[in-house]
Amino acid sequence: RTPLHHFAASNKTVDEAVASAAVRTLLALSPGSASSKDRSGRLPLSLAVESRRPWGSVRALFLASPSAVTTPDDSTGMLPFMTAAAGDRADVNVIFRLIRENPLEIMRGIP
Repeated sequence: RTPLHHFAASNKTVDEAVASAAVRTLLALSPGSASSKDRSGRLPLSLAVESRRPWGSVRALFLASPSAVTTPDDSTGMLPFMTAAAGDRADVNVIFRLIRENPLEIMRGIP
């Protein structure tokens, strides 16, 4: 796991501006990390939405790896917007924005 994976998976509450800056810094240090899966086959984007990261940091991950929005999580089989919608702490803003970023590709990725 890269430092970006660890940060994305952390469920510690962090101010949105701080979280976004942290993601951008980690991406600058390791540009390919947004596209790399960890040992469980999980991308940072999926980990971030599962951990309920704010949109600013989720967006930074999406911009660094646009294909991640249409990549099913190897662990859950769900696309990132589905992961964002699961559970009682779902953030409608994040769900909507993930779908809005690439609706046609998401429709193609739904089994």
